[in-house]
Amino acid sequence: MYGKIKIVNRVVRIYNIRYYNKDSSKKLLEFLGTMPKVNGKDGRIADSQRQRQLIAKKSEKFGASTVYLQVLGSGARGAPNTLYLFTDQKRYLFNCGEGTQRLAHEHKVKLSKLEQIFITNKTWNNIGGLPGLSLTLQDVGVPNITLHGPEGLKRLGTLDLEKCVEFGVKPGPMLGMLKNGQDVVLPDGTLVRSKDVKTPDDPGPVFIVMEVPDLSYLKESEFSAHFDNGANPPENIPTVIVHYTPPHVFNHPTYRAFLAMFGPTTRHLVLNRQNSCLGSESVHRTQHKLHLLDGEMFPLLRDTSMPALWDAPIVEGNQELASNPVKLKALEELKHNIALAQFQNIINMEGSCAGNEGLKDSDSLARLELIAGRTLTIFHLRPKKQLDRSMEPKLHIQEYIQEPLEVEGFVGSLERFRKVVEDTRYAKRDSQKEYPKVVFMGTGSCIPSKTRNTSGIVVHISEDRSMLLDCGEGTFGQLVRFYGPKKVNSFLRTLKAIYVSHLHADHHIGLIGVLQARHDAFAEINPEGPTPPLYLLAPGQIVTWLSIYHQLFEKIREEFVLVPNQNLLKNKQSDLSSAILSDIGKDSTLLIHEATMEDELADEARTKMHSTTSQAINIGKKMNAKYTVLTHFSQRYARLPRLNSHILNDNNSVGIAFDNMQITMSDLELLPHMYAPLQLMFADHCVELELKAEHRARQKEKKPIPAKMPASGTIRNYSTHITTDNVDKVTDTDRSKQIVNSLTDNVDNKSDIGS
Repeated sequence: MYGKIKIVNRVVRIYNIRYYNKDSSKKLLEFLGTMPKVNGKDGRIADSQRQRQLIAKKSEKFGASTVYLQVLGSGARGAPNTLYLFTDQKRYLFNCGEGTQRLAHEHKVKLSKLEQIFITNKTWNNIGGLPGLSLTLQDVGVPNITLHGPEGLKRLGTLDLEKCVEFGVKPGPMLGMLKNGQDVVLPDGTLVRSKDVKTPDDPGPVFIVMEVPDLSYLKESEFSAHFDNGANPPENIPTVIVHYTPPHVFNHPTYRAFLAMFGPTTRHLVLNRQNSCLGSESVHRTQHKLHLLDGEMFPLLRDTSMPALWDAPIVEGNQELASNPVKLKALEELKHNIALAQFQNIINMEGSCAGNEGLKDSDSLARLELIAGRTLTIFHLRPKKQLDRSMEPKLHIQEYIQEPLEVEGFVGSLERFRKVVEDTRYAKRDSQKEYPKVVFMGTGSCIPSKTRNTSGIVVHISEDRSMLLDCGEGTFGQLVRFYGPKKVNSFLRTLKAIYVSHLHADHHIGLIGVLQARHDAFAEINPEGPTPPLYLLAPGQIVTWLSIYHQLFEKIREEFVLVPNQNLLKNKQSDLSSAILSDIGKDSTLLIHEATMEDELADEARTKMHSTTSQAINIGKKMNAKYTVLTHFSQRYARLPRLNSHILNDNNSVGIAFDNMQITMSDLELLPHMYAPLQLMFADHCVELELKAEHRARQKEKKPIPAKMPASGTIRNYSTHITTDNVDKVTDTDRSKQIVNSLTDNVDNKSDIGS
């Protein structure tokens, strides 16, 4: 629709945004209406919603002085194609694919102020992130989300204060009224007209957001008023056109000729699969750090779309290194290996990371400026019209490596762990097996964070057979990062089944995206042939969700064969207590168990029907599982979960899962040894968790802190005897140092026990 959009009984006039879409939004609203909603009687949410509405109503009186477009997702395969429109008062989103919320969180784009979303076409690529985002926005108090064009983007003219003085207008509310276009009457009865004391309003630049799924959608007549043909006024010519149009249409001669009609001054921002930028720096930051521990369990990601900077870590000032030539030599070797691995990663790039990426040039496009959208590409519309790429993320490898190296005790702990790895693999060199292999795609709960995505685990059964355990939002993007944008198709062709444990959104929202990507992978080698169906093991109720999507949006029903989880139960058991589950998994080699909360939050875990770390470990003991790997952590523990001391000292069979961690059965005995260097690697995070735990303890028990910390011992020994407002005035800085020292003591004690 062009000009007016009618949604939720609201008719909104579009002024400066030109929106092209031939599909009705009715089906989208019906589809989103099937998602669960928070109780509208929740007082906290209701109060927040009322406050937002009051602020929004007040801001409508003023014109926007700053307006810009910002790319969140480039549209690359595995990334959302999401555009963010920022004004002083309002925020707008164009499309919301899977991973939008995660990128916004990482790059500090505040979607909590969002209330309007444009969807250009009814595909999962455009709406896959809406279900999760809708739940989040509702929880933070956004009163509603509507799809409409922005009103009031027209820039108000500048008030001429000298003329106001001439007319006798005194400083105060009348100046604001005049600037907003209202005439005023002075106390002496004089009428002052707004047009007499300010410059004319600036209607603002025109920009167009366009998705043309195929050439039949292209109607040149609808855009004729914006062509650079000599007859249209200059203010009608678009400053920028944002293209969601797929590559096969974008590169067609007819479409190229259409673009040329807008003239050489119009710039074209492209957000489609021709791009390669996946947008997340944080996943690389974490992976480079973990790669220090072991390159096999934590391989460098095959997402090479982001420019990488490398400088050798600085060792000056590190007393631990300076006083130990052996460690210094080991570090130099480590630096060499990392640099070599990164160089190899760069020369094996599967896509360009510079310039206009995959955009094709041609004679008909020679005079057009094509801009490959990358995350945080900004196009300013007001006050200046200009492109800004300074905020686009880059990899700072030196920084990632330097951070843990500066923590006292880390290098020694790392050296000890690497020695354990070397000895273990040497002893098992004749018995190691490549399969089964487990790759963790998502190890966080609830919503995606910049460090941990929501649930997803790949199990490679053999070279040509694999399955996926759970499929949270953004799972396909994680697969692209791990396997690479081209090799991911080879993996998808080995995927035989997906198991969905339950119907919480963080366990299944990524399913449709994976099904469609798998279809594309088979079409790559046999465009006309059928896609072998995938077995979907899931709660039977999931068919409602998938059927609605199939009926209203895209055909996906032929992509899977549903096997209800209820059919897998022996004798139709309905009581799945921990005792029964322990019996089912008796003597397992590996138990992967959710450990959402730390032990001190057992009541909260019970309320949310999740487990604490100790509860998960105890299930492993009852099951007599040889090894237990913990996953599905609350995002408050995004970098490292908080484990109590007895877990470290009493269990030599417990490991922590990370996104993009791959393990074989031979690697399992290495995992318990990993927690010690991890505590120092993420020391700042561990300190933060301890300070929060201490605050909870103060609130609960009101116990004073001892004047001095024990010289050694575990964190748990003092975690419930702490306050920062006692007579000794122990500062957070002092406490942080004490906690880090205790971490170092814990690591040393653990090493002594294991040696």
